[in-house]
Amino acid sequence: MDTHQKGLEGPGQAPRELYESVSEVCSLASPLQALRRLVRLLQQQGLPVSGIFVNTFFSETRSIRFFARADATESLRLDIEVKIPEGLVGELSYEHRPETLLVRSLSEDPVTAWATRNVIAGIGSYVMQRLELDGQHVGVICFYSLREKAWLESQAALIASLAQPLSTWVARAWAAHIGRENEALRRQLRQEKSEPLERFLAASPGLYQVAQKMRRIADTDVTVLIEGESGTGKEVTARTLVQMSSRRNAPFIAINCGAIPASLIESELFGYEKGAFTDAKNRHAGYFEQAEGGTLFLDEIEELSALAQVKLLRVLQERTITRVGGESSIPVDVRIIAATNRSLEEMVEKGLFRTDLYYRLHVFPIKLPPLRDRPGDIGLLARLFLKRIAAKYHLSEIPRLTAQALEEAVRYRWPGNVRELENSTERAALEEGPVIRHLVQRPGPRPAPAALARPLPQRAEPAAPDLAAYDWEGLQKAYFAALLKSCYGKISGPGGAAERAGMHPNTLRSRLSKLGLL
Repeated sequence: MDTHQKGLEGPGQAPRELYESVSEVCSLASPLQALRRLVRLLQQQGLPVSGIFVNTFFSETRSIRFFARADATESLRLDIEVKIPEGLVGELSYEHRPETLLVRSLSEDPVTAWATRNVIAGIGSYVMQRLELDGQHVGVICFYSLREKAWLESQAALIASLAQPLSTWVARAWAAHIGRENEALRRQLRQEKSEPLERFLAASPGLYQVAQKMRRIADTDVTVLIEGESGTGKEVTARTLVQMSSRRNAPFIAINCGAIPASLIESELFGYEKGAFTDAKNRHAGYFEQAEGGTLFLDEIEELSALAQVKLLRVLQERTITRVGGESSIPVDVRIIAATNRSLEEMVEKGLFRTDLYYRLHVFPIKLPPLRDRPGDIGLLARLFLKRIAAKYHLSEIPRLTAQALEEAVRYRWPGNVRELENSTERAALEEGPVIRHLVQRPGPRPAPAALARPLPQRAEPAAPDLAAYDWEGLQKAYFAALLKSCYGKISGPGGAAERAGMHPNTLRSRLSKLGLL
C-alpha cells in the first residue's frame, strides 16, 4: 500500500470503553461542545489529533461547505462555502475518496489543500472519515494533526471503527442544517437557471428552440459554438448561457478575435513572461488566466491566425497554457464558448481553418436564426429597446410604435439583424419623439422635426472608377476608396462602409490599413 494517502482495507475494533466514551460525548446537547470534548478524548487515547472539522460536498454547486471546527480549547460554528475547481471535482468521487482516507501530507491531497487553505491553517496530516446513516451520505469528519506523517494506519483504523456513533451524531447535529442547505440551494439554482432564460425568451420567443438547447447544456462544461449572422445576438446568448450555469459568479471574458492584431493574439490569450519581448517589462496574465474558473467567449473565432489556432487547439486538448517566453505548462479551468458569423465548415474546406480545431469547437453548435426569420420578435424587441432608450435619455414617456411603423418593420429584411433594429429604434425615438411612425430608415433625406431643422450640406456622388485600368490590388484599393468616399469616411455603424461591404468594422480597418487607405 502507499505510504502517503490510502483507503484502509477494513476498520479495526475500538476498545469498548473508547466506543462508549465517544457515544457519550456525542450525546451532548451542544454539538460544538461535543466536538471540543471529542478532541480532548482522542488526545487522551494517544491519537495525534490537533483538531477536527465537519463539512460536506454539494455537487449542485461544486462546493464544500464547512459547518464547524474545534481544537482542545475552542470550537467554532462555520458557514464557509469553498468553490472547487472543475479539474478537482472528479477527485471527490467515491472512486478516489474511500470511506476512511489516511493522508500523510496535505500536499498529497489537492482537494483538501484547496478547500482548507483559507479556513484552517497549518494542517500537516489527517484521517478523513466519510459518514453515512441508513445508506445516506451525511457529511465528512476530519481529524487532523499539525504535523506531517503523524498518523499510523492502526490509528486510522481506530477512527474508522467509530464511524457509526459519529455518523449518528453528525446526522442529528448537522444533517437537518445540511438538508435545509441542499433544498435552499436547489431552489436558488432553479431560480438562477430559469430567470436568465425567461428574460431571453421574453424578448425573443422565436428563439424557443435555441433556448431548449441552452437549457440542456447550460450546467455542463461542454464547448459551445454559436453560429449566426452579424447582429443576431451571439454574445447575449453566451452571457445567458453562463448566467444559467454554475459558473455564473465566475469571470466572463469576452474577446473579439478580429479586433486583436495577429501579432498580439497569442500574448493576449496566453499571457507572457517578463523579457519575452522588448516591451515585456513584467509578467502578464492572458485572457485564459484571467478567466480561471469561468468562461472565455471568443467572438469572430474565424479571425484567429494559423498559429493562434494551433495554440487554442492545444488548450482544448490538454487544458493547459504556456505563456509567451515561458516553458512550464499552466493548468486552466475555463469553459470555451466560441462564435462566428461565417461558415467554419466552408472555411475548413477552403483550407482557411484547421479541421481538428473545428471539430473541437463544434461539440455543441447553436445556430441563431436571423431576425427576418422570426418576425414575431420584432415588435417585442423594439418595445424593449424603447424602454431602455427612455431610461437612457431620461425621456418623459416611453415612445410608442404606430401600427404602420410595426407593419413596415415586420416587412423589412433587417440585414443587420437585432443590432440594426436597436440602432434604428434609438434613431427613431430621438428623431420622431413620443410617437414613432417610421421605424425603418427610408432611402433619401427625411424631414427633421421643426426644432432640429437646419440646412444639410450638399454631397456629390463620387465618380465611378475605370476598373479596367487596375490590377487585382489596384481594383481592391479603388473599390474601397470609392466606398469610403461614398460613406464620407464613416466605417462602422448604420450606413457605414463596413455595413455596405458586409464586413466587420475591424476586418475592414485591417484591410484598409494594408491597402494604405488608413
